[in-house]
Amino acid sequence: MINAFISNRRLRFSFRPRMLQLMMTAVGLILVLFLSSCTYTMADLAIHAHPVSPAGHFIQAATTTEVLDGPVTVALAGNVPDPYARQIFNELVQVTSVEGANGAQPLNVLASPDNARAVVRVARAGTVAQPLLERFYAVVVPFATTLDDIPRNELQQRWQGFGDAPLIVTPDAAALLQSQWGRPATVLGATDELLAALEVTPGAWGILPFDQLDPRYKVLSIDGINPLSNQFDAATYPLGVALTIEGMGAHLLTAYLQKVLGEPLTNRDPAQLTTLLMTGVTAMARAT
Repeated sequence: MINAFISNRRLRFSFRPRMLQLMMTAVGLILVLFLSSCTYTMADLAIHAHPVSPAGHFIQAATTTEVLDGPVTVALAGNVPDPYARQIFNELVQVTSVEGANGAQPLNVLASPDNARAVVRVARAGTVAQPLLERFYAVVVPFATTLDDIPRNELQQRWQGFGDAPLIVTPDAAALLQSQWGRPATVLGATDELLAALEVTPGAWGILPFDQLDPRYKVLSIDGINPLSNQFDAATYPLGVALTIEGMGAHLLTAYLQKVLGEPLTNRDPAQLTTLLMTGVTAMARAT
């Protein structure tokens, strides 16, 4: 009996610490789960308390100096051609505010430029201080042609469909130039068809973007102004077009659109032009 009693007491004493250990483990697990749930809740609250604006919904320059006098309203002039008009409009309608030197102001895109405080429009290249982009075009003929220079008034006549021979314009050149020159009489279906069209049409001239020139073409000067010259003055050249923004917030809007559109500022980079002088028999044989 005594041995049984002692053995029973040992079991009881060994049982109690085991129960205590299990209870402590359970309490620990409950505390871990509780703290974990609190951590996630705090993280969620932090995210909702400080939302990050989506890219493209807020314009802020690295160094803001322009003071914005009230809400910024912007519209596109009717002479902005497609696809530029669609691209610019689609980007601007996503913007909710513009950050000026005096704080953020809301931005609204209007249908008509008449009531807008900033307007996107087409201008002559070389005449605006901060163009959104510039595009230059060249009058070309097959390389073996001896003609070097043409007068501007004859170029205008051919553009309108008059003259002894046609002026063939590529579609991308026509899109921007018609804002200043009107609709051309002859527009080619595709730029890569221009050389073939010129070769089968005696006396014809062509117009194509400057960055699509190749050695098969000869570039003609217009009243002595040649876009290949290292002394080229963009403001005096008749086949240069710029997109610009004028009005309140123009500097901020221009910098933003240049970034998001991904278009090169110009299609004529003077740093990429090379001057090659040829003399002697080679130059005479090539009629240069």
